[in-house]
Amino acid sequence: MSASATPANSTPPGRYNVAHYGKSRNFALYLYENNKLLAVTLYKKGAETIRGELEAGDTVIAEQAARIEQLIAAATPPGPVHTTPAPTRFRERIRHSQAEQLGFFSREQKERFTAERRGSSRGRS
Repeated sequence: MSASATPANSTPPGRYNVAHYGKSRNFALYLYENNKLLAVTLYKKGAETIRGELEAGDTVIAEQAARIEQLIAAATPPGPVHTTPAPTRFRERIRHSQAEQLGFFSREQKERFTAERRGSSRGRS
């Protein structure tokens, strides 16, 4: 992006910038911080509409982030919190034996499963 692509008489600085796209009759929407091209439109009104929608989305995101911070601050009890640490290793989070894993199934389902694992035809319908 060259400096000639963004003229000095563009819209006031905000998060987004609308300017002519190079030497064409098109208009472009740039991200103001790093002059990144976001959209190219034929009319300036189209670029400004996109900018308005993006700014509205940014406003909603900022409001939601502030609301989340308020909820976190309200939900955090004062003082130290004593919690049990979550298991960090994979082996601590899984069941160790096959009997524990098959505890929710009927006897027939267990037999069919173990027969399929062994390659046997016993237990198959």
